[in-house]
Amino acid sequence: MGIFASRKSIEQDFARMEQRLARAKPMATDKFNVKAQILTKGMRKNTPEAGLELGIGTVTAWLSAHETLRLLEGTISILEGWPDSPAEIFISAPASASADSDAGAAMAHLPADHLGILHPSSDGELQLLGSLDPLEQKQLHSWLRQFAQG
Repeated sequence: MGIFASRKSIEQDFARMEQRLARAKPMATDKFNVKAQILTKGMRKNTPEAGLELGIGTVTAWLSAHETLRLLEGTISILEGWPDSPAEIFISAPASASADSDAGAAMAHLPADHLGILHPSSDGELQLLGSLDPLEQKQLHSWLRQFAQG
């Protein structure tokens, strides 16, 4: 796509993405909420990417739907928020962090089958905002499968 794509083609790509994302209604649990989000990528930010907006506590962050699926399916072990996300966020399994790292310290008491949701605090330390237990991971995976391509 990029700088050689027609404006009409770009508009059509965004319209198709919007239709895909409309399949997934927002999901909320007592810990977090998610809704489908069109993210943009490329030099001119004119390429749509399926994403999600994750809200947990007072933090809102954007994540790639494809990369989130990869995390939930075990293909990757650490997920970073989208570059233009309103907040910096990381999601990781406790085993992915060295015990003497900031992430390891933040997830020290997290069960091995949970995913920790981490966010840097104002002093730069990583804080654990919450976690996704196995049931929540399955729910999020099913929700993403409505529109994301794995």
